[in-house]
Amino acid sequence: MAASESRPASRLARIALRAGSRLTALVPVGSGQGRLALALYRTTVAGSDRTKVVRLKPGARFELDLSDRLQAIACLTRNYEVPLLRFITGQLRTGDTFIDVGAHVGLVSLCVAAARPDVSVHAFEPDPRSAQSLRDNLALNPSIAVELNEAALGPELGLARLIASPDPLNRALSRVVMGRHEAPDDSLVPMLALDDYLDELGVERVGVVKLDVEGFEASVIEGAARAIEDGRIGCVVAEVYEPWLERYGSSGHDLHRLLVGLGLQPTQVPEVGLRRLLPRRAPRPADNVAFVRPPQRM
Repeated sequence: MAASESRPASRLARIALRAGSRLTALVPVGSGQGRLALALYRTTVAGSDRTKVVRLKPGARFELDLSDRLQAIACLTRNYEVPLLRFITGQLRTGDTFIDVGAHVGLVSLCVAAARPDVSVHAFEPDPRSAQSLRDNLALNPSIAVELNEAALGPELGLARLIASPDPLNRALSRVVMGRHEAPDDSLVPMLALDDYLDELGVERVGVVKLDVEGFEASVIEGAARAIEDGRIGCVVAEVYEPWLERYGSSGHDLHRLLVGLGLQPTQVPEVGLRRLLPRRAPRPADNVAFVRPPQRM
């Protein structure tokens, strides 16, 4: 009896997901699409152990795990971080390299590669489970090229400890630490310095470095300081959340001072849709901040 009851329930869940996704995708970006998707996620998707293959608006296909909140909302909206993606693709020039640090399952990497096939995309993801999902998503897009590095970026070549996400509904919260750290679920992962990586590949210009490393941003920048100071990196955009930075002894102010000291200047990641006309009443706890190289004076 239980099995026969679960089949209709499962069928209804699929119908609700399909209808909700179509409805949410019709709402213009920046006009409440994210809030609607979050509400639908809580009522129709949360706790689901299913996966679904979808094509996001930039053109890349993904197999999304609906038990992961970020992936489920991307499935519902058929979009991901639209202001961030538009900013990144607008900063890139033909022949540039884009570095995605903390790539998770490739939502930024593959979308940028789909939108800008004239640039080279390199993704770094130390979490084996997320890296495998990224690899699977690449297999769904044979015409899209992304160089996947299953490693963390930090201040130097070596090893780091990967601490699994404490939130089963958000696998993107895995993070790395250096030095001795005892935790039941952590494991050793390789760590590279971006300066060394760029030198080894002979990369002359990085248009954008995107950082989403749960507070480890200052350490990644330390390992890229030479390339930034030499002008080989044109833009750094990072998700800043003070509690995550604080656990590494850093802050948003420290990041600002560090990047300005290396020759970059802060700029806004513009909102999209109605958000351009109706600014948020209060800043979000975690937000993207960008630093760009000022134009050279003639």
